[in-house]
Amino acid sequence: MGNEKALTVPEAAYRLAVHPKTVYNLLARGKLPGVKVGRVWRIHADVLDAFLRGYRKEVSDFEPT
Repeated sequence: MGNEKALTVPEAAYRLAVHPKTVYNLLARGKLPGVKVGRVWRIHADVLDAFLRGYRKEVSDFEPT
């Protein structure tokens, strides 16, 4: 994970262009890896980027019938 910054939920939500509640939901369901430090979630920037790459691949693989 190198020296990548650990993002807060609002920062991750901004990068994903979603509401922070959506990020909390993804974390709670285990869809987005994160670490809870005290009462605050942190998501590594490179993990978030990998999540986005995986999601984009799923979307691009979708072929409507």
